[in-house]
Amino acid sequence: MKKNNLTTGIVAATLVLVACSHDDNDVAVDVLHIVESSVTFSAAGGNGFIRVESASPVTATSSENWCHATVQGTTVHVTAERYLEKEGRSAQVVVSNAAGRSQKVSVIQDGNTFTIFDEIITLPDAGTTKAVPLSYFVDVTAKADSAWLDVRIDNRQLLLTPTSNVSGSMRSCLVRFEGENIRDSILVQQGEVADILGTYYFNYHEWYTLSTKNAAINTIISRPVKVRIVEEKAGQVCILFPETNQYLPGIRVPLTWEEGELRFYIHGGQKVGEVNPGGGKTFYSLFTGVEVNHLSGGYHGSFASLAFQFYNEGDDIVAWSFDNNSAGEYVPTGLLFVNAPLDATTVNDENYLGFYGCMNDIYLTKIKD
Repeated sequence: MKKNNLTTGIVAATLVLVACSHDDNDVAVDVLHIVESSVTFSAAGGNGFIRVESASPVTATSSENWCHATVQGTTVHVTAERYLEKEGRSAQVVVSNAAGRSQKVSVIQDGNTFTIFDEIITLPDAGTTKAVPLSYFVDVTAKADSAWLDVRIDNRQLLLTPTSNVSGSMRSCLVRFEGENIRDSILVQQGEVADILGTYYFNYHEWYTLSTKNAAINTIISRPVKVRIVEEKAGQVCILFPETNQYLPGIRVPLTWEEGELRFYIHGGQKVGEVNPGGGKTFYSLFTGVEVNHLSGGYHGSFASLAFQFYNEGDDIVAWSFDNNSAGEYVPTGLLFVNAPLDATTVNDENYLGFYGCMNDIYLTKIKD
């Protein structure tokens, strides 16, 4: 009896094991997991993959003709063709197994874009090489339109090598990029602060004067003013108005330079000169982003900075003003001068004594020696 009971137990255990093994296979057949995928492509195209877990053979299909999917074991090989349009595109690869399970994987391909991260590149007068990062997917070439600048592309960098600039003036040229479906250019300048010092015509659209907060506007059509841009000492550059100027006699407007760039900034709220000192008034620079005839009803403006970028126009040097990414409701478009107490350190709604004048659409043109 004991022997029979042992035999019966062994048979029963074997049946249980067989049953369990059969159940496990049923579950495994139903499993289809995406283990890993690499299916994001540049415009140049290339190869990627999708690795899956499945207990039964898998197949794969692509929703787009440019995206190809082939299966080798539990790996789906994905190939994207070369792409020349600027907008990106996408496809779906559907992976299925014999049990009817399926998974969708999105395939992304970037557009044929070209990016250089500076619109204007400034080089020092010394003939040293500067490397500028580039982003592109299809091969591009670069060529300068002036002989003083050598350019080449290496390891996704634009290498700029100028000859030494001993002209005493800034100079500039265009670098043009070409590739399949790509046409672009950037401005390359060579110069330093010393190259732009000198006498300029300070041009502006109109001069407005307002003597009090609610005064009537006196509009005077502008005439260019001769000013000097000077470096008073190392690192301190300013615009000097002549003592004989009718509206801004002898004012000194400090400029802040961006290191390595041919541009400067005038910051709002700084003291630039005195008018009627006996009356205890000082005028400050300020900026406005509204039409000046709206200003007579009250104080509108911000202490944003106004930027000037120097350019070559033929043989001339000019500087145009532009908004320096100002935040807030009012965008600076010119210089607004206001009166404040002589001992004031800032200008605000409580202490300003009225508008002195406003200049709009400012640009400078260098006077040749």
